[in-house]
Amino acid sequence: MKVLHVIDSLGVGGGAEHALAGLLPELRLRGVESSVVCLIPREGGIEQALRAQGFEVDVIGSRPLAAQARLLNRIIRDQTPDVVHATLWQACLVSRLACLRQPVALINSLVNTSYDPVRSEELDIQAWKLRGVRLLDRWSLRARTDRVHALTETVRNEVVDDLGYPASQVSVIPRGRSSDALGRKTVSRRRDVRRSLAISDDAFVVLTAGRQDRQKAQDVLVRAFASVNQEFPDSILLLAGRPGDASEQLKQAITDVDLGESIRVLGHRDDISDLLAASDVFAFPSMYEGLGSVLIEAMALEAPIVASDAPAIVEVLEGGVVGRLVARGDSSALAQALLDLANSAQTRKSYAEIGRQRFEECFELTSIADRTLEMYRSALERQTEG
Repeated sequence: MKVLHVIDSLGVGGGAEHALAGLLPELRLRGVESSVVCLIPREGGIEQALRAQGFEVDVIGSRPLAAQARLLNRIIRDQTPDVVHATLWQACLVSRLACLRQPVALINSLVNTSYDPVRSEELDIQAWKLRGVRLLDRWSLRARTDRVHALTETVRNEVVDDLGYPASQVSVIPRGRSSDALGRKTVSRRRDVRRSLAISDDAFVVLTAGRQDRQKAQDVLVRAFASVNQEFPDSILLLAGRPGDASEQLKQAITDVDLGESIRVLGHRDDISDLLAASDVFAFPSMYEGLGSVLIEAMALEAPIVASDAPAIVEVLEGGVVGRLVARGDSSALAQALLDLANSAQTRKSYAEIGRQRFEECFELTSIADRTLEMYRSALERQTEG
């Protein structure tokens, strides 16, 4: 089977990009011949890493939407894949246009809750813009997509309810991670990572990871951490992630709380698994998510989780069984949850064990690759019948 993967970009990557990079070698083991098309060129190592593994990667370049669709159409005609699998919003839209007259099975991975009301209510995205995008999304999805891949039931519900797509044609498959690649949390790993960061063994360390976007609400975490640091003066907050649309807002929050070296902005990191192994708690206060891939890594590395109650996060954390949930945007509730875990090693241990068990049952990469292959076969069958 030949599959052409289409994605907005690669570069240093976020959850979607790292998920693709991890999935392709597993699909190859299952007889899938994969190639990749990026719409936008980005600096970073994922593209080079895939090429080094023998995967063909084409970059269309920053062009108008119609031009990108024409170029993708040409690549599809040249490569003649059995399946085109697009991920992220722009790549999905371009793939629908490019495949309108192509006899190929088209799958779109929808990875976020794009129409969560919080986007207009709390993040100041104009409602009329969201309505316009949703109309375009709804029309093009129904006009030319053989199957939708949703990361969670939360995303699936949006696809069915807001976009009018048939529920029977939606596959819910989360992202996966390789436990072998991530490694395990050990005393020596924790100690070595802390020493590399000049953090003492007994300091209470909170980690968050993600681009500095308003969606991630890292400024809320900074203000919550001020209460933690007041009770635990040796506590440390690590902020890992590249700059984004909320970088200035985050910088101002850090200035306001004035905690000096207790808050460390690490920028982009390729060693998130090491940071998780060195942390006492992973905090994830996002305003909305489709899944939150780093939550999977936190479970695998046995990092107790405190997160917002965004619907997809609630689903991933099984309603609070796997981690502590707090109201979105509530810094006081977030502070109290962090303090509760700081004061209870037993609670942290319990969340760590439950999280690891959930990772093994639901998010191990080998299982996700098997389910993805079945989705490809299902889409091919539908396209053939159509």
